[in-house]
This record gives sequence, structure tokens and C-alpha cells, in this order.
Amino acid sequence: MVHIRALDPSASPLDYFGAELRRKREEAGLKQSELGACIFCTGSLVGQIETAKKVPTRDFSERVDAALGTGVLGNRTEEDLDAKLAARMERQRILEREHPPVTWVVLSEAVLHQEIGGANVMREQLAHLLTMRDRRWLDVQVLPFEAGQHPGLMGSFTTMRFDGDPDIVYTEDFMQGHMTANPEAVREGALRYDQLQAIALSVENSAALIARVMEERYGNEPGPDQRDVA
Repeated sequence: MVHIRALDPSASPLDYFGAELRRKREEAGLKQSELGACIFCTGSLVGQIETAKKVPTRDFSERVDAALGTGVLGNRTEEDLDAKLAARMERQRILEREHPPVTWVVLSEAVLHQEIGGANVMREQLAHLLTMRDRRWLDVQVLPFEAGQHPGLMGSFTTMRFDGDPDIVYTEDFMQGHMTANPEAVREGALRYDQLQAIALSVENSAALIARVMEERYGNEPGPDQRDVA
């Protein structure tokens, strides 16, 4: 009997990618060797990526998207959106673990002013950010308009470090996201983040700015529709 390693999708991006790859492959009714034949690689490579033993390359990911039909944006139904919201809320529970990942966030001041979903939604979102101050392993800094030109203007990115897995940089554009463990890309991401953190407001001043925008732009009274904040 073949032993299939059980993955925890929340453990790391590699585990999540592997679990999703396995799920989509099985939904398509394909064996690892059959999927490998479709994308011009070995079934062994598919298995290594499914078990998070190997980092998928961009070429591999694009071929898998084409073979399994997972790279198309398409039209989202209400059920699709509900499922994505539920998945996002589930991912947030990672921050509620007994030993959560240390998380440092630098966001543009423009995020605070770009109204999406209405004033009530924005107020709840900003209030949620303020509650993060009580978590010593999570810091939120705001990059003020006064910072001018900065390394984040080319787009958002996320750098992730792991004890037992390769460090990763995740970027995305309007078409797709891309994850890489390329050492040069990881170093560049770390450097850009350090530069952004250096010119951002302190955690305390960032919280004060968030509170001020919440009160002045969106009002500080809670709305009648209290929902989970994604």
C-alpha cells in the first residue's frame, strides 16, 4: 500500500500548494503519472510537490493551471464568493493559534482612504486593525503619503520565513499570483521590506493615524450590520 503523507494546508504555503494540487488532481480523476504526462514531467515530481518536498517552479504551476483548469479567473457566482470568504475567515484562524506566526505588516496610507464596501465596512475593517495592537507577535505599520517614492510602488509582496522549509516570496498582479523560493528573489524581497519598514510610521503612530481616519472619514460609531471582518 502506498503511504500518502497527510498535509496540513495551514502549515506553510508549500503544504497548501501541495494539498490543493492533490485535491484538484483527484477531482480530475488523474493519477500522478497521468498528470505528469499531461504537463511533460514525471509522476514522481508531481508527488514530491504534492507532499511539499519540492518547491514548484513557475513553469510547473502554469502547466498545472492549464491542465487542471485552475488558472482561469472567470465569472464568480455568489456561491464562489461565499466559499472564498469562508476560506479567508478560516485562514485568519491561523493567527489565533497558541503559537501563531510572527506577522509584520506595512500598508499604504491609501488603503485607509480607498473606500470599498461602504463606510460601515471600512470602519469595521479599520477597527479590526486597531485590535491587532494587543497581539505582541503582530505589528501593523502605515506607510504615509509623505514617504513619496518607495520600494513598494511596483506592487505588493509577502515574504515568508520558515524553520524547516525554504523562505518564500509571494507576489501577484491582476492576472495571477506567483510564489518563489529563488534565493535572489527572497533577498530582494527582504531588502525591500526592510526599506519600507524603515520609512513607515511607528506602530504607535500608525495606530493613531488609523484611528483618526476611521473617525474623521468613516465615523466612529458602529453600524447596525456587524459582520465578520475578512
